[in-house]
Amino acid sequence: MLLQEYYARQACDEMNLSNSKIEIDHLSGKTIINGKSYGIVLPHSLIIYCKSLWEKRADEFYFKGVITKNRKWIKQYDNVYESNRGRNKDLKYSLDKEYYESLGRTKFALTPTGDCPWSYRMFEAMMCGSIPVLGDDDVDVFAGDYKVYRHSDIKEYRLDYAEYNYKQVYKNVLL
Repeated sequence: MLLQEYYARQACDEMNLSNSKIEIDHLSGKTIINGKSYGIVLPHSLIIYCKSLWEKRADEFYFKGVITKNRKWIKQYDNVYESNRGRNKDLKYSLDKEYYESLGRTKFALTPTGDCPWSYRMFEAMMCGSIPVLGDDDVDVFAGDYKVYRHSDIKEYRLDYAEYNYKQVYKNVLL
């Protein structure tokens, strides 16, 4: 099961749609539920939990995951944790509190795309109040609706950007 399907099932359960037919087009970031197409779907409980983590922004940058050849640019930042499997493998389908708490105290989350032209990291960062930073050449199909920075941009943490992004996530990823 893909994380995308896991989140969609959790969102359906919260909406009392437990027996829904869910299809995933992971490459494009599409979630099809009972024949209706959505983008990324996240459970309401996760979005609300992440909002509860908004703290004083003690750290500038954060990344945890696989560093591929195309992601080498992130190594010049602080708080970069390389992992061969991304997040904690044992927590993939449960709440990785340490990961979300780290995002909740970070100003900017490094959110490179990987095998797909989008990244969960971008949504997770915005739910936690962190502003996404994409690589200069990254194409994230969902980034157009949000306030994001590029690697080469001068970055200034703006609470109005964080709040805008959170509202957009809330509007765009719920059933």
